[in-house]
Amino acid sequence: MLPISLIMHAGLIGFYPSYRDVLWKELIPQANKSLDIVVYYWDKWIDEHKSELFNFLQRPDTHLTIIFADNENPAIEKEILRLFPHNSANDLANKINQTYLPFIKENSKKLTVIKVPHLLHYSLQIIDNNIAILSLFDLYRAPNIDSPAFVLDLSKVPNFNSFCIKELEGMKRQGRILNY
Repeated sequence: MLPISLIMHAGLIGFYPSYRDVLWKELIPQANKSLDIVVYYWDKWIDEHKSELFNFLQRPDTHLTIIFADNENPAIEKEILRLFPHNSANDLANKINQTYLPFIKENSKKLTVIKVPHLLHYSLQIIDNNIAILSLFDLYRAPNIDSPAFVLDLSKVPNFNSFCIKELEGMKRQGRILNY
C-alpha cells in the first residue's frame, strides 16, 4: 500500500467510488474565477447544485463553460443513446438543454456552451485551473451510472494540469459554441 504522503504528493485530494459522493457543496464554492464542466448532461445533479452554481455566477469576473458531446450529430447521438438507453433522443436533448438553460437568463455573458464533435470518455470539472474532478465513464454500462471520481490539486501534478489545459483548449477550438 502506498503511504498517504506519497498519494498527497501526487496531488490526490480525494477519491470517491461514485461521482455522486463528491463533496460538490464544498468544492463549487471554492471557485472564484472559472468553472469548466465537460459532461454528457447533468440531470439530477444540476438540480441539486443549482444554488451553488448561481452563487458562483453572481460573483464578479466569474465564468462558467459547459462542454457537451454534440448530440445533434446523428452518429454521436446514436452512441450517446447506447450509453444512456433509458433516454429517447428527445429526452437526451432536453437533459442537455436543462444542464445549461437555467443559467442563461441572468448570466448569458458569463456562460459559454460548447458542443464537441466526438464522444466523451470522462467527465471533467476544473475549478479556477487549480482543482480537477475527473470521473471516468464506463462505456459498457448497466442502467445505473456510478463512475468513480478523483479530485486532484493541479498545482501538485503539472503533467495532469497540462493534460487538462490541452483537453479544454482542444475542445474549445474544435467545438461549436452555441448562440443563445
